Amino acid sequence: MPENDAEVIADLMKQYPVLLDKSNVHVPSKKVKMKEALQVVCGSLTQTLGRPFDCEKLKKRLSNMRARGKAKSYRNLTGNRPIKLLKWEKMFSELLQAEENPFLS
Repeated sequence: MPENDAEVIADLMKQYPVLLDKSNVHVPSKKVKMKEALQVVCGSLTQTLGRPFDCEKLKKRLSNMRARGKAKSYRNLTGNRPIKLLKWEKMFSELLQAEENPFLS
């Protein structure tokens, strides 16, 4: 995935954090909010990137980005080696309120 796509997606997630919240996903009111936010983000990405963006593809990409960010910042796996995060990974870790790891830079 090109970094600029990931940065655009991470920047949009600041406006729509409901898409990153996994708690109470099956509550009807939350489902409606998530669906509406997903439609808005897909439309915005289509305009910004200049190519069509499928909502299911976006959900999968968000899931992959979340997993990659969590795995990279997990303190017990990283040990004492310094970790250099990409710009979008820094944004995602802030949005997900990841556990503080002193070796992240």
